[in-house]
Amino acid sequence: MRGTWLLLAFLCAGCSPARRDVVGCVEVRSELTRQGPHALRVEGELYNGCKVKLATVSAKFGILDRGGAQIESIDAVTEDLNPGRSWKFKIPPTREISDEQGPVHLKVVKISFTAPH
Repeated sequence: MRGTWLLLAFLCAGCSPARRDVVGCVEVRSELTRQGPHALRVEGELYNGCKVKLATVSAKFGILDRGGAQIESIDAVTEDLNPGRSWKFKIPPTREISDEQGPVHLKVVKISFTAPH
């Protein structure tokens, strides 16, 4: 079993509304949060709604500047996610993104999952 889906971007001005994306039996809840002028991060959870344990579940996020250029890429990946279970994550960018860059957007680029053979 393998699933992949490309998704569209949404606007986030400092703190984004929660987002829910579903691909097959996997659900990704995510939001872009800011807890200070430089404390930006992607928070969320990957949920296994499948009837089998998933070997790998991943979501790739892009942080875009106000002009739509990608300024950061963030991956949330977990392994061995049992049915009906979720994995929560809080992932900061690898570089500082300040308020001076204006509102930023969070884009879910790809969601994928694999089951053991």
